[in-house]
Amino acid sequence: MSDTQIQASNSASLPRPSAYRWVVLSVTTISQTGTSFISQGVAAVIPFLVLQLKLNNTQVALTVSAVNIGMALTAILFGQLVDRVGEKKVLVGGGVMTGFSVFAASLANSFALLLGLLLITGLWAASSTPAGSKAIMSWFPYSMRAFAIGIRQTGVAGGGFLAALILPAIASRYNWRDAFMTASIAAVAVSFVCWFVYREDTTRERKQPKGDDPPRKHSNIHSLFRNRSLWYISVGTTAYMGAQFVLLGYTQLFLHDNVNISIHWSAFVLALTLLAGVFGRVLWGIISDRFFSGARKPVMLLIGVIMAIASLAMLLVHRGLPVWLVTVLFCCFGFSAIGWNGVWVTFVSELVGKEQSGTAVGLGMTVLQMGVLGFPLLFGSLIDRFHSYNVSWVVLFAIVCLGILTISRVREKTST
Repeated sequence: MSDTQIQASNSASLPRPSAYRWVVLSVTTISQTGTSFISQGVAAVIPFLVLQLKLNNTQVALTVSAVNIGMALTAILFGQLVDRVGEKKVLVGGGVMTGFSVFAASLANSFALLLGLLLITGLWAASSTPAGSKAIMSWFPYSMRAFAIGIRQTGVAGGGFLAALILPAIASRYNWRDAFMTASIAAVAVSFVCWFVYREDTTRERKQPKGDDPPRKHSNIHSLFRNRSLWYISVGTTAYMGAQFVLLGYTQLFLHDNVNISIHWSAFVLALTLLAGVFGRVLWGIISDRFFSGARKPVMLLIGVIMAIASLAMLLVHRGLPVWLVTVLFCCFGFSAIGWNGVWVTFVSELVGKEQSGTAVGLGMTVLQMGVLGFPLLFGSLIDRFHSYNVSWVVLFAIVCLGILTISRVREKTST
């Protein structure tokens, strides 16, 4: 066989970029859904943990944040691994180990042991976002990136949505341990799907679409630490992340205490809130790509303004308010507080270029987890201190406003 025939044969065996990119998008979204079914599923069974383990509001915050605290410890490491060894190994290996870890957590017989095992779960769960984002950055052009990453990031809210529908029902019929075991099986299953379906792009030197990032040389992590805009967007968005996990961790408890909604119906409201976040992750990406010509900063600021208004609107929620109106308010909150993530991942990736996108997203995730730990913990502590949610909502409003001001200092780069 001649060299020309061999090259033609090899080319034929490779996935076509224009078609296979949609397979990449599907697989990475499913993988993210499996991981998030665990990380956000913890919040879905919080009422059952409160009842069976006798948790106070501060412990609720720690439990909801535990997986993300673990993620903060390894996000940069996984980002570097993605940039060095490729996304497939990280996606599959991280997903399987996340599943095994949460299975171990289902066997915990005390709050301290549960907290420790959820932290270990988070060490592995950090793999999904940088690996999936790297895949999208490699396969999609600049003009489609926010949309594609927004779709992929629906796996985060989508996993939470499915968890809110499925896990409370299992915990109610059986117990929270069976709910955790179900989440474990789901994570391992989707990891095997990724292993058999996903083929890594081995043609990194293919011609880039017009308007895409110009080729860059690999730089080391020290250059990322010197990138001020990367720090501004990461630090500013910790407020958004804090609001997201306040919403995840306290929606059911808040509705039960303030609106006298049953645990069953409050779980349903949480599911709808997460579904609104799923739509938000897609629509905000489309808005950024189409209506803001690929600009990310103004969209992130707009999302923050809506989030701040929604935080204050929670002061109006009381027992006399119709349930449908309460649900609408929470869906608006979810559309912003959960919907921002896809635009953020795109923003961070484009600030540094695709060669270091995995490491940059890992670094950003590490910073974001501080918001997951700090702000829900502050929120819960204020509830315990004042025996009311009002002070907590006002403080959350102030925190989001500070986040908006910090993000406004980012110097956005756009492709030409």
